[in-house]
Amino acid sequence: MSQPVLLASRDSLLLSTRTSLLRRAGFMTLRVQDLGALASMARFNGFRTVVLDHTISPEEQQAVIRKLQEFSALFHIICVQTKGVLPQALIRKCKICSEDDLQGGVHLLDDGIALSE
Repeated sequence: MSQPVLLASRDSLLLSTRTSLLRRAGFMTLRVQDLGALASMARFNGFRTVVLDHTISPEEQQAVIRKLQEFSALFHIICVQTKGVLPQALIRKCKICSEDDLQGGVHLLDDGIALSE
């Protein structure tokens, strides 16, 4: 089984859709809309991969990234930049992150293409 994924979005329908998509791909997922609780949930529930949806502003994404990286550099934080990101691209990126136990990082997804690693 793949490592668990924590999904964050302001859009509850999109959050449900992406949660179902990742679960069908074999990921245990937990979804959250409260960014204040996100860092605590990630730290204390064994999550290494966190997905921040495009509905979360870039400023809020940066604040979450800083909080998570203060705790551990081993978090994989996937920032979905646009709503045009293909489901397959998100699944592929989550699989890559799940297989990487030695390092973390911030990963940007824009229209299905990884912009940076």
